[in-house]
Amino acid sequence: MVTREVNWLNSALLCLLFFVGTQISYAQYDSIPGKNYSYLNFNAVQDFYNQHGLSLIDADNADLYFEIYDWKGTPYRYGGRSKQGVDCSDFVSVMYERIYNKKAQGSCTDIYKKTYEIDVSQLMEGDLVFFSIRSYMSHVGLYLGNNKFAHATVHGGVMVSDLEEPYYKKHFLKAARFSE
Repeated sequence: MVTREVNWLNSALLCLLFFVGTQISYAQYDSIPGKNYSYLNFNAVQDFYNQHGLSLIDADNADLYFEIYDWKGTPYRYGGRSKQGVDCSDFVSVMYERIYNKKAQGSCTDIYKKTYEIDVSQLMEGDLVFFSIRSYMSHVGLYLGNNKFAHATVHGGVMVSDLEEPYYKKHFLKAARFSE
């Protein structure tokens, strides 16, 4: 009951903040030092996540959702670490540096070595999902919730996908979490 009341209150407060924000801008929502999301259209961000079965309002870390949205569509570039182009492991690395202030550089395998494996049923927002698209660990994404994950793909750039999609289900390898 308390959780439901807190979620309702959080939802109401966020809606009010962003409704008022359409008049004032929501530049005040800026929990990453030096990061200002006022240039993003909140309704577009919310609609994007709603289309993926996710709720920005229920996110544990809204910064993660805003940051991923801001990178959405960034083209794939092997070894890239900017909005000019990024690969899957560098996308995860950049997100972890910006959102969690944690270094996670290297290839998928390098990143995996810094984590411990968890069961898929234990996945939480911010955990990692690894795939073996070739015959080895070759792809990583950032779990968001509701079986959705954000990643940088060769053909679509940065996007949100579902672990239940046949392609990702077939190539899924491991779920993991960074060691504290």
